[in-house]
Amino acid sequence: MKWIPNFILYYIVVTIGIGLIVFAIFVARNNNITKVNAVKREARKAYTSADYKKAFHELMYLVDTLKFSKDEAKLNLAHAGYMGTRFDSTGNVVKDVMKNGVPVDTAALLEMASEVMYAAGLKYYDSVTESSDHRLASIAFNQMGISTYKFRDIAEEGREDAVLIEAADYFKSALKKDPTNDNARYNYELLSKKIKFPEMVMNKVRSLIHQRRYSEARRVLRNALQRDIRMQKNYSDYVQRLENVISIDSLSRS
Repeated sequence: MKWIPNFILYYIVVTIGIGLIVFAIFVARNNNITKVNAVKREARKAYTSADYKKAFHELMYLVDTLKFSKDEAKLNLAHAGYMGTRFDSTGNVVKDVMKNGVPVDTAALLEMASEVMYAAGLKYYDSVTESSDHRLASIAFNQMGISTYKFRDIAEEGREDAVLIEAADYFKSALKKDPTNDNARYNYELLSKKIKFPEMVMNKVRSLIHQRRYSEARRVLRNALQRDIRMQKNYSDYVQRLENVISIDSLSRS
C-alpha cells in the first residue's frame, strides 16, 4: 500500500467535510424553498376560498417559522388577519349592529377584535409601513387607517374625535408614500368631511337661526343628531333650546 502524506490526508478530509457541509446547506435550502412554496400555495388557496383564518395561520408559519421576511408576505399576513376579523367562519361578512351610523360594541365584535389575528394584522401592517417599497408602505398605512376607524368603538370608546383624526393621519401618510393611492385619497377626503361634520352642521344651524328660520334649523339639527354620535353628545340639548325659541317666536307672531 502506497503511503499518503498526512497533509494530503488532511486536505482530503477537509475537502470532503466542506463538500458535505455545502451539500447539507444545499439540501436544507432546497427543502426550505420547497416548504415555502408549499405554504404559499396553501395560503393562496385558503385566501381565495375566503378561509381567512387558515390563510392567516399559513402565512404566520411562513413569516415567523420559515423566516420568509419579504414585505409582500408580511402585507398578505396582515391582510389575512384583518379579513379574519371581518368575516365569520362561514365566509360571510360579520354584521355590525349599527346605532346612529356607529358600530355598537357587541360581544361578538369584541371577541373578534381580541383575537391574535387582529393584533398580528396591526403589527405587520405597522412593519410594512417602513418598507422601502413606497407602494407597499402606502397600502399598509391605508389599512392601518381602516383598522383604526373600523374598530374605534372597541379600542377607543369615548374618544371618537381623537380616533377619527388618528385614522385620517394614517390615510395622509399613505398618500405621502404614494400619491397615486386612490383608495387612501378617497378615505382621507371622506374622513376629513366626517371630522368636520359637527362644525359644519352647527354653522348651518346658527346661520338659519340668525335668519330666524328656526323650524328649518331644528330639522337640520335633528337629522344631524341621527347621523353622528358626536352631535348627540355635544348638541342634544340644542334641540330643546330651539323648541323654546320656536314657541316664543310663534307667540310673538300670533
